[in-house]
Amino acid sequence: MPRFFIIALLLCGVFFSWGAVTVRYHIFPWNWIDPLARDVSEFVRGDTSEKTGLVEKIANDLSLKPSRQLYDYSVDSQREYQKLEIPGLNDRRELPEIYVDEQSPPLQGFRFVFGTFDFESHLHGAILLDPQFRVVNTWVVDENAILEALEEAAKKGGKALKHKPPERRLPQGVVIFPDGSIIFNDGDRGNGMHRMDYCGNTQWTTLGYFHHSISYNSDDHSIWSFGPGDMLKMSPDTGELIRSLTLNEIHAANPGSSIFTVRRNMPTGRWQFDPIHKNDIEPLGKEIADNFSKFEAGDMVVSQRATNLLFVFDPDTLEIKWWRTGQSRRQHDPDWQPDGSITVFDNNMREEYSKNWDGYLPDAEERFSRIWRLDPENYSAIIIYDGKKDNMYSSERAKHQVLPNGNILISSAHQGRVLEITPDGQTVFEFLNTYDEKQNLILSEAIWLAPDFFDFDAAARNLRCAEN
Repeated sequence: MPRFFIIALLLCGVFFSWGAVTVRYHIFPWNWIDPLARDVSEFVRGDTSEKTGLVEKIANDLSLKPSRQLYDYSVDSQREYQKLEIPGLNDRRELPEIYVDEQSPPLQGFRFVFGTFDFESHLHGAILLDPQFRVVNTWVVDENAILEALEEAAKKGGKALKHKPPERRLPQGVVIFPDGSIIFNDGDRGNGMHRMDYCGNTQWTTLGYFHHSISYNSDDHSIWSFGPGDMLKMSPDTGELIRSLTLNEIHAANPGSSIFTVRRNMPTGRWQFDPIHKNDIEPLGKEIADNFSKFEAGDMVVSQRATNLLFVFDPDTLEIKWWRTGQSRRQHDPDWQPDGSITVFDNNMREEYSKNWDGYLPDAEERFSRIWRLDPENYSAIIIYDGKKDNMYSSERAKHQVLPNGNILISSAHQGRVLEITPDGQTVFEFLNTYDEKQNLILSEAIWLAPDFFDFDAAARNLRCAEN
């Protein structure tokens, strides 16, 4: 064999071995290769539900078109929609549309919507519709405030935090307060959690990977979310951590329960990919706690998507008081209800997640998202809304809110839609976050607010905001 080929084979062996050792022990040049590999992987992979090609990914990341935040949706109903004027939108998108049933009007009140709006100054933000369905305020994410917080953190030392641009973020998780301020996660792969006042000024930023939901507990004036350290209780006034809880702690406190290890191979100890995927945590408030005989005020209901699991635990003793698995497919947003039940958005996920050993399940494409009402007393469950009539389906994310009159406000995130449904299944309100005739921009959630929710006059506050 010629000397050249022998040397080439030896060099290949050396470099292969070096590469294997580099990956195994993180030696030189691991610190150079790993960030680059992660960037390439994130660019190609995107969000788990993303269906963009290479050209679309490039166009998105160059801010030419928000392809990663667009989902296919075409209106197929006979409803008469009206264009909704929203100040500051990018000219490249069409105006959102709304439908209001004049014969059976929606419940009187404000409607707050948070998500991707493609404003001229930022992709993400929120709008407020008054009881007459006019846009009376917008909150637009301030990217400069995020960059300043990252820069300040870098000056203080510690672990370096890399800025995640808005083109790669999908906002998820928000609460709104009577003073008009909001707290939100700037993305599921975002930079942190932020509080912004009614005029759009950032009040505080807490950096870190916060995700999915934010729940407010008015009993002790705290918020709960997920982030660094797992389940987090935080101050809404400062964004500071009050307490963190881990699933391992809850598991250890309940040795007789195995509900968290379903996706673990016991002989090898290995976990399947994304074995838990917690997506909501909500405290039971004092106001309705007496309607739940098994629970007390402060108990928490948690949703785990990967195992189709809902469970309730005491955050003080960590005792698991109730659980239910398999009633829903990849659900989100369990909510305590005043009648002593728990409602939940059942995504009812289909497509590749619905395959069995022989291919697609027979009903896979006929599935639509739905809302369940669960009775923790006797484990009974009924569907209070089936999305088939409205072609309502969100494979991931999504929210719901049962209103005081029994209507349900539904945020179908991946369709970029908000629906308000009466108890008898009639659609009385719809919001479409239209981008063009075939695609909508993704939404995080919509929240109904009572007519007297705010502690100020919106018109006067808007005037002051404009002056400043």
